Amino acid sequence: MKTLLKLTALAFLSAFSLPLSAFGQGSLTPPGAPAAGMKSLDQVYAKLDPRTPIGTNTTPGNANNLFIINQPGSYYLTTNLITTSTYAGNGIEILVNNVTLDLNGFSVSCSSTNTSTLGLDIPNTQTNIVVRNGMVNGWWNGVVSASGDSSGLVFEKLNVANCNKGAPYYGYGFALNGPAVIRDCTAVGNGIGINCNGNVSLDSSLITGCTANDNVFSGIVCSGGGIISGCTANKNTVGIKTEFNAYGYSTSDGCLITKCAAANNSGYGIYVYGARNRIENNHLVNNTYNGIFVDSSGISTNNIIIGNSSAASPVNYSIPSGEITGPIITATGIITNSNPWANFSF
Repeated sequence: MKTLLKLTALAFLSAFSLPLSAFGQGSLTPPGAPAAGMKSLDQVYAKLDPRTPIGTNTTPGNANNLFIINQPGSYYLTTNLITTSTYAGNGIEILVNNVTLDLNGFSVSCSSTNTSTLGLDIPNTQTNIVVRNGMVNGWWNGVVSASGDSSGLVFEKLNVANCNKGAPYYGYGFALNGPAVIRDCTAVGNGIGINCNGNVSLDSSLITGCTANDNVFSGIVCSGGGIISGCTANKNTVGIKTEFNAYGYSTSDGCLITKCAAANNSGYGIYVYGARNRIENNHLVNNTYNGIFVDSSGISTNNIIIGNSSAASPVNYSIPSGEITGPIITATGIITNSNPWANFSF
């Protein structure tokens, strides 16, 4: 073993004892100027975020709109948009299908007192539009979809506020005349917070995880077989309401309101107008007139009211004949009624 180590060491030392001429000598002159080996920052960002910024060069507007999106694709804001005090047009108008608009945490705001302005406008029958992540503030109507035949509209993580120009021009936070998904949005200080129509013979709407507070009239309104789930509605006149589609496309039939909370509304927690709606597992507290009110007109029939709790209203439940309800439990203490559909009043 020692002999092997000695031989290896001698071979290593002899290699370095050779003259320099024994090694190959290549040219040390560079063949030319170094070539660019890195992408520019613009190239890197374009690959990481292949979206189009909203701007005068990319989405130019006209006399009626600050900006217009007229090509499919993904768009985003890079700054707040604020109108002048005399502005009489709209904010961003979307005229094509297959558009994603990311407000990117910025605000589309109107400082004008004009009573015909729209913040985000989808004026035609359009499909596959997503708007998310920002604030729409101070317009007559905040987010508008005009056609009842549109589909695939999604609005998420939007804060729509102060769309209320006063009598008689109270505005809407969300004015959606057709089916849509409204998810994790907030509507505060508008004439009506969220109004989303649907059509039981076509498509219905989903309003989930939303908050509607301090709106002049209703916090959340839905029709045409829609679902309102996991929402809160406080300090409106009516917290949550089912009613006829205001544009005549459908009735409020077949809506589901579930796992919602409505408190401190100056009228009603939940107001039911129409037939075959299901009001289930909601919690209503301290509403000035009723916790749950079912309209007594002949059209409001066969509504299911089960598993709710209502407290501290003068009348917790106002339910006429012709409805389907669980028993109303008023006793305190240990629950002895085993009916799984019971409502609670306290």
